[in-house]
Amino acid sequence: MKQNIEPNVKPEQKLLRIVLISSIIVILLGGLFFLISNLLPSKKSLAGTTPNVYDCNGNISSKEVAKVFDACVDGDTLKVTKELVVESSNKALYKKNIIFLIDGCEMRWEGDYLLYIGKDCKILLKDGGKLTTLKNKTFSKAIVYFNREPLVSFDGKNGKFSFDDVNKYGGISMSGLVALPVKLISFNAKFENETVNLEWATATEINNSHFEVQRSVNKVDWTVLDSVKGNGNSNTIKKYSYSDKIGKLTGEIYYRLKQVDFDGKSEFSNIRVVSLNNTKINIGKVYPNPANDIIKVNINTEGEYDIVLQDINGKEILRSNGNSSVETINVSEIPAGIYFVKIQSNVVNESHRIVIKH
Repeated sequence: MKQNIEPNVKPEQKLLRIVLISSIIVILLGGLFFLISNLLPSKKSLAGTTPNVYDCNGNISSKEVAKVFDACVDGDTLKVTKELVVESSNKALYKKNIIFLIDGCEMRWEGDYLLYIGKDCKILLKDGGKLTTLKNKTFSKAIVYFNREPLVSFDGKNGKFSFDDVNKYGGISMSGLVALPVKLISFNAKFENETVNLEWATATEINNSHFEVQRSVNKVDWTVLDSVKGNGNSNTIKKYSYSDKIGKLTGEIYYRLKQVDFDGKSEFSNIRVVSLNNTKINIGKVYPNPANDIIKVNINTEGEYDIVLQDINGKEILRSNGNSSVETINVSEIPAGIYFVKIQSNVVNESHRIVIKH
C-alpha cells in the first residue's frame, strides 16, 4: 500500500502554505463584504440618522415628484411650499412612513384620485396650508389611504375624516387628528449658586435639528453659548435643560432660544431675563445721588463699557462710551425725575437708580 507523501516538504513549508491560503481566503471574504455593504443599494434606518427634507411641488404624476417619492425613506419630510396637485392616483409612498408638511399652500385634488402613504405617516398643515379640491368641485372618492385604511376623504363619507376636519385641526395621523405644533410650551430661567439654569419644553416637533442657547447683557448683542440637539419629529412633550455658569456677570442677563430646522429655517423664543442685582456686589458706582448737572460713573474694572441713561419707562435718554475708571455725564439738559444708569460691558451689567434735580 502506497502512502501519499510529498517528497522533501519540511514542516515549516507546510505551515507557510497554510498561512498563505488562509490570508487569500480572508482577503476574498473582505472584498465580498465591501461589495455588499458599499456598492449594493441600501436604505437608511431612521435610528441614529438625520431626516432629509425634500421640496415637493407641482403635479403628483410629474418626474420631479416621482424622484422625490423614490428618494425619501422612513422619517423624511416632504415639504410642499407652492402647491401639490393630485391629478392621478399614486402608490409610490404606500409603505413609506414620511411626513407631508403642507406649508402655507394647498395639496389639491383634481378628481377622484387615491393617494397611498405609509401606516405611520403624518400630514401636517402649517401657516394656512390645507387639503382642497378644484373650486366648486366635490370629489367624494378623493381619498388618502394610510397603508390599506381610507383615513381621509373629501367629505368624510369614505374615510374617518374629511378634508375640513384635517384643515381645522392642522393635520392627521393614523391615531387621529393632530394639531400643528405649538413648538415651545415653556421656557424658564432661574439663577442658583452662580449658575443660570434654563429649562424648556416642546409639545410637538417637526424637523427640529437643534436649539441655540443665546445670552445678552443688552438685548441687542447676542452670544451663542451652546447648541442643544432637538428630537427631530415628535408629538409628545420633550423637555430640555442647559446650565450657564455666569462668572463675573452682574445686573440683568437676557436669554433666548433659536430653534433651527433641518432645512435651515429658524425662529426665536421669547426673551427671559435674570436679575442679579441682589445677588452680587456692584462693581460700579454712580454719584452724586440726587444729581444736579453732572453724574459721575466710577467702575472698578478694565476695558471699555457703555453708560446708558433710561427713564422709568425704559426709554433710552442718552448713551456714551467709557474706558477710564471715572466718567462724567452731563445731565443739565435732562428734565428732573427718576432715572436708571446702566453700566454694560463684557464683564458687567448693572443698573443704578438715580434722582436728577435742578
